[in-house]
Formats: sequence, structure tokens, C-alpha cells
Amino acid sequence: MDVSVYRKKHANVIPFLQNGDYFFHRGIDAYKKKNLKRAVTLFERAVKLTDKEPVFQIQLAAVLSELNEYERSNDILRDVLHATSDNHPECHFFMANNYAYLGNFGLAEQSVKTYLKNTTKEDRLEGAEELLEMLSEEELVMDDESEELENLISGHTTAGSFLKQNKPKQAIPVLQEMIDDHPTCWAAYNHLAEAYFRSGQQSKAFDLSEKVLTEDKGNLFALCNIALFTDELGDDKEARRYAQTLSQVYPIDTDHYLKLARVLCALGEYQETEKRLSEVDTLTFDMYPELYDCRGVAQFNLGQIDRAEVLWRKATKKGYSKSEQRLKNIEDLKQQDVTYRLWP
Repeated sequence: MDVSVYRKKHANVIPFLQNGDYFFHRGIDAYKKKNLKRAVTLFERAVKLTDKEPVFQIQLAAVLSELNEYERSNDILRDVLHATSDNHPECHFFMANNYAYLGNFGLAEQSVKTYLKNTTKEDRLEGAEELLEMLSEEELVMDDESEELENLISGHTTAGSFLKQNKPKQAIPVLQEMIDDHPTCWAAYNHLAEAYFRSGQQSKAFDLSEKVLTEDKGNLFALCNIALFTDELGDDKEARRYAQTLSQVYPIDTDHYLKLARVLCALGEYQETEKRLSEVDTLTFDMYPELYDCRGVAQFNLGQIDRAEVLWRKATKKGYSKSEQRLKNIEDLKQQDVTYRLWP
């Protein structure tokens, strides 16, 4: 065949490849927009087209869990473990959470122990050891107290939702109740300190963060809170001191790593922020578009304005409104300081 003739004949034909990756990324977009049922449909299509990609199946199982379809989620996770010769130990952790929600604390404990046995401390997902600790408490397996674990998990979700919606005062009683019931739940203390600060109770916020550092030395989120509090109050010298300390920390846990990168950006440590986010994979950025916005701020302040615009456009495509606003006012931004904030 004359290739030149073929090209002319098909010059206006645009190939449209709907492979597994295509539907997977569309599923991620739907998930970020909280359209969970749509996300399930797209992930199912991705799995069907690429049935040997365990990541697609694990993501589908995760969304099904959020839709309270715990048994179906566990069926998929078991299939992944079988097909990969138990090569994805995180499935055991996700199954443990599903079993806990189903009230089957014995199987939940067994699953999380399997997960801990088959992972190193450096590779573990956040919350695994805490989950085992909660499951190991004797009262959690008593029928009349089986709601306690579910209430703790629900409390974290509810309080986190209030903070994201910029309703810190509503998060306070939820977090306080969690602390009353679980006096060493440091995550609840840190969220409560943030809620206090954002609701104008700065003294309580500092006191609570100091309490955490006294009783759980080196608690990363407590240090981040104090750094952000001092920066928000305009104490530049003290904020810089904390920023220098945090710049020496390199968390192994992914959630901690990303949180610290965003905190450093909020503190004006743009070079350090860029250094850390440059090591994060594209899929993680797609799942958390606020990272595009954060890296864009860092690039902007490092003089890479064109690169910042590209990053903000990517965040905007993922539905991140803050980046969209930055792009609308890009000319004004060039005449002023551009900052990054973790809180609404």
C-alpha cells in the first residue's frame, strides 16, 4: 500500500483508544468529585479491559468500601491476593477495615496481623498498627460494645469532613468525645488543635499541641501544627525556626510525606517543596489535585511562572477551584506575593 495515499485518506481520523488506563483515570476524576457510583462503573470497565492490573481492582474495592459494599470489596481483594500469589499485602489491611465495619472483629484482627507480618515498618500504610491496637482491646469484641470501633472510625471521618468544609467549631465536640474515649489517640488531638486555632482559640491550640509533643515526642503533625500556628500569627522568626526543623524530616509514610511537603510550602520553603514534590508520581498528583496547586505555588515563587500555570491548569482540570481562581487572576498575581494555605 502507498503509505502517503493512506495518510491523505485518513488525515481527519483521530484515534480514540479507550483502554483500561483511560477508564481508570476517568474513574479517579469521578472519585475526586465524590461521584462514587460513577467511579465504580468506570473502574469496573478498566478492570474488564485490563484484568491483569491489580491496582485497578484494588481501587475498585476501595470505592466499593466507601459505598458500604464491604463484602463485594473483600471478594475483589481476595481475588487480587490469589492472582498475585499474595504479592499485594495491602489487600489484607483493606480487608481488615471492611471486616471491622461488618462487625467481624475476629477476622479483622486476623487480617491486619497478616498485613503487619508481611510488610516492613517503612512500607506500611498509616493506621495499621492503630487498627490492630483498637481491635485487640477486649471490649471491642463484646457484643454490647461492638459499635465502639465503628464510632471511632466514623468520628475521624466526620471531624475531617467538618474541617474540610471550613466548619472547625462543629468538629470540636466530635474530636473532644473521641479523646475522652481514647486518651492516646494523637491524631484526634492534632485535629482538635487545628480546630481550636481555626475557630479563634489559639491558646488552647498551642497548649494541646505541646501536650502531644510532651506525651508523644517527635509527633510530626503536632510539630506541623505549631509551625503553621506561629506562621499564621505573623511570628516569622519562630515559624522559620520550625520550618528549618521540618526541612530535616523525610517521612517514609506517603501521607506524612505529602502533608509535610504542603506544610513546607505554606511556610514559604518553596525550594524544599519543589524538591520533595518532584519525586511524587503523576498518579498521586491526579488523585490529590491540591498537590498540583501546591507545586504550582512553589514554582511561581521560584520564578517559573509558565510552569506554575501548567500545574494550575492540571489542577483545574481535576476540579480544584483554588487553582482555577489563580489562573483567572494570573496577571494580578505577577504583581503580588502568591502563598499556599492548607486550610480553607
